[in-house]
Amino acid sequence: MKEQERYKVPAVIDVTATLVPIDVDAAVARWKAYQRLCKEILDEDDYVTIGGKKARKRSGWRKLARFMGVSIEILSEERWERGDTFGYTFTVRASTRDGQFEDGDGLCDSSDMPAKIKATEHNVRSKALTRAKNRATADLIGGGEVSAEELENGGNKPQRQQKKDEHPNGADWTKTVNWPSFWIHWKDKGITEEFIHRAANVSSMKDYPGTKDELKAAVDALIAAEIEASDEAPTGEAAKA
Repeated sequence: MKEQERYKVPAVIDVTATLVPIDVDAAVARWKAYQRLCKEILDEDDYVTIGGKKARKRSGWRKLARFMGVSIEILSEERWERGDTFGYTFTVRASTRDGQFEDGDGLCDSSDMPAKIKATEHNVRSKALTRAKNRATADLIGGGEVSAEELENGGNKPQRQQKKDEHPNGADWTKTVNWPSFWIHWKDKGITEEFIHRAANVSSMKDYPGTKDELKAAVDALIAAEIEASDEAPTGEAAKA
């Protein structure tokens, strides 16, 4: 046998060998059924618009979870303290009757709470748990829609705060601002420049005296305040009264 023939590669590779067969008609039918369910049981009160981005609120996810038989299991709960603040972090699992599941986490710091809501143990813990539930549910049954919780805190998971003495030069690198990446991050979340200016209380970022972390906290606070205001707004007949 010639040397080149020993290592001859087949001209056609069967890439479908590793693919799981899909019943396309059934998949399309399920997707249309999901869209119809959303249209029939959800209304405008189940959504909030933040920075030009329409997001589904907890009321909407709870309706869908109830109709689709989603159950929630708490996998872990942690209470923590940092300086003068405290908070909770939850990891939960959302499951359907056929065995599918998704895990989601959520946290809430006592400084996250809007001014009109007291940062009690109950309120902070409840908000952290709600965020975890909504994220897990959205990942499990959502069709790519944005959850209001994904706009809060920029959709980020809990991150350890960088200590000043961990920088190789001893500098406080929490003050280093990479504005291009900052704008891209929020634009991807649907947050407009006007919304960020409003959170920073400036007409131009050249006038903003704070750090990137402080600005992020201000944006998070405004997002949370608008979500809370939307959740507490009267709906249905009460809104017409």
